Amino acid sequence: CHSTAQGQLSVLEDPVVDASGDGLLCLGSCVTMHATGAQNYVWSTGAQTSFLTMCPSQSTTYYVTGTASNGCPGADSVTITVLPAVIADIQPATPVICSGSSVTLTATGAGGMGKYFWSDGTTGSTNTVAPLQTTTYTVTASTLHGCTDAVSVTVDVLPLPTIQTGEPYEVCQGISIDLNASGGVAYAWSHGLAAVPNPVAAPLADITYTLTVTGSNGCTASEAVFVDVLDLPALNLGPDLELCMGTCATLTAPQGMAQYSWTMENLITGAMQTLSATAEQTLCPLFNSRAYLKVTDGNGCEALDNVLLTVN
Repeated sequence: CHSTAQGQLSVLEDPVVDASGDGLLCLGSCVTMHATGAQNYVWSTGAQTSFLTMCPSQSTTYYVTGTASNGCPGADSVTITVLPAVIADIQPATPVICSGSSVTLTATGAGGMGKYFWSDGTTGSTNTVAPLQTTTYTVTASTLHGCTDAVSVTVDVLPLPTIQTGEPYEVCQGISIDLNASGGVAYAWSHGLAAVPNPVAAPLADITYTLTVTGSNGCTASEAVFVDVLDLPALNLGPDLELCMGTCATLTAPQGMAQYSWTMENLITGAMQTLSATAEQTLCPLFNSRAYLKVTDGNGCEALDNVLLTVN
């Protein structure tokens, strides 16, 4: 005997599982992957959720299996390529400048197509700065793919020496003067003066010396030092004179001097005679003599002259 059974066979469709999130990832960053197309999911990490957040330290492929409501499975994978770490750097690493000077900071680490962003708003791999006080600068290096790293450097600003020049200076023409500076450990003067704090100068006319002082920290500063050279009093007693025995001569000096100092020398005996301190002097020598005059003006500058008196 034969019997026949009939039935209907249904073929279930597998789910189309799609996992998104493939791409490049900066080292130290995280990525969230998302699986769709099924009801339940199991990732190769063991996670059982449609979303998976990972922070891989190296390039990794993540696999996901999804099960539909009909029990059929589907699968997909996500490959994350981890980019090398960005290591930003600034040179010089410990910059030191004197106040008023500048230094060029150079950043590296972003690669050939990368960019650099400085905390003071400057862009580019180099940044020339001239801070007035010790300042910290930060640069962020960003690669072509957007990976970043930041590093900072502190520019130490040293003070300049405080120069004391001892001004004002006044000196009579033909007289030397001691200049006197302080504030450093080394001194350099213009016009050939000695490299000491207190050089001797003997200018013939008004002059400005340039003084450069080096401080103990190596920083230098310059200062102009003016020396006012005062004119000597104009003094001319006239030509030598010949007198007859018993006659007199009157010598006249410029008026308005602060001091007159007359003396007369007897050229026979060598005796010196001090005369009255006036602008005009009447002399009645009995022997050949020489009259000397030194005048001092209001600035303290002096002038000398003399006249030979020959008695016939």
